[in-house]
Amino acid sequence: MPELRQVRERCWRTVRTAIGNETFEQHFRRGTRAEPTAVLALAVEGRPTGGGGTG
Repeated sequence: MPELRQVRERCWRTVRTAIGNETFEQHFRRGTRAEPTAVLALAVEGRPTGGGGTG
């Protein structure tokens, strides 16, 4: 969603500052490989499902 670009980039900067670029990149890549249902369960229920690299 292009209209959220600035918000997303600000969030990424905040997280990178807090955990460091290397850790951010590692977890970002892990998240891009995760199964959508696992990501949704984590976001909605606050728990990993154990599949797709989220747990």
